[in-house]
Amino acid sequence: MRRLIALFLMLSLLAIPTIASAEAPIRLYVNGEEVVAPISPMIENNRTLVPLRALADALGFTVAWEPVGRVITLTKPDLEIVLTVDSPTGLVNGQPVKLDTPPGIRGGYTLIPVRFVIEQMGLKVTWDPETRTIRAATGDTPAAQPTPATPTKPTQPGGASGSMSDALAILSKAMEPYTASAKMTGSYVTSMGSGEDAYKTEMKIETYVKGEDSLAIATSVMALFGEPMESKSGSAVRNGQAWVLNPLTNAWTRSADPEDKPTVEETAEDALGLSDDLSGVKVTITEKSYEGQRMTVVTLLYEKEALARHFSMTLSEIGDGTLEAAYWIKDGAMHHVTTHQYMPHPDGDSTADSIVFYEVLTGPIPFPAEIN
Repeated sequence: MRRLIALFLMLSLLAIPTIASAEAPIRLYVNGEEVVAPISPMIENNRTLVPLRALADALGFTVAWEPVGRVITLTKPDLEIVLTVDSPTGLVNGQPVKLDTPPGIRGGYTLIPVRFVIEQMGLKVTWDPETRTIRAATGDTPAAQPTPATPTKPTQPGGASGSMSDALAILSKAMEPYTASAKMTGSYVTSMGSGEDAYKTEMKIETYVKGEDSLAIATSVMALFGEPMESKSGSAVRNGQAWVLNPLTNAWTRSADPEDKPTVEETAEDALGLSDDLSGVKVTITEKSYEGQRMTVVTLLYEKEALARHFSMTLSEIGDGTLEAAYWIKDGAMHHVTTHQYMPHPDGDSTADSIVFYEVLTGPIPFPAEIN
């Protein structure tokens, strides 16, 4: 699965040869802490939109979603903000307010205007065009500080120094709940270029493993020059028999017996996306909140040589590319993994963002009817 995902991402980055250059991804900090989201913030109508739940969690809002009218309600003591997808009018404590850019749904995520929401809380917002960084802070916290070129000194909860050996020990322990069965679901979003020349692909994945049986399905939606194209691929092993989902016919067919039948633990660990050689990879170990839950976060930053090894590319091909992987651990078990990748390209720089959630598979694998 790891090799399939890595190959898919690289093909997505290099597939279109004539696209205008894109800029580096936007980063958002609230009171000095970076807001981690499954996809990067984006600019529309000169306004920045960010994933709803990531921003709400960073600002301490409770979120309510009404699917029928696509209405978002953000609440804090003494503050209620009501927004409607694609509507230029919102409500702040019951009073109508005009928005420069309405909320929208992009790539399966609800995005909301960051400056509008933050300023309702009385925070100061600054924008650094050189680093493409947004900083929001209370009046007594510096809002505009230089973006560090590298992560801060690695620390574990409690302030002890961190190291790669510390990180790998934490990750190994976090994977122990998935030694018998595992379910992994998530999405990978890649983009290249901007405006009318934008090329974007979203891949949603479902992976189930139990004993020697497994099922992996990837549904891809490619948006090229505004025209969406959907395809589905997959593979499975059941009772020693291998199956493949044909993306052209959308039918499952038997294939040769798999040469390698990975264990549950191996499959779950492969989905982490770790390189065999982690020398030169920078590590931080911190505590952060995700949707109101406090978690341990192990972050690995690949640059230059480390990224070249990871993707088996030359340094000239990698350029100033980076890959940041964050492993979110709740109560000692892996909860989810997020990645953000930036790759320069002569015909348009590219970004790739992913989020994969882990669960223990309590029931049987949901094999399609054709697989028996």
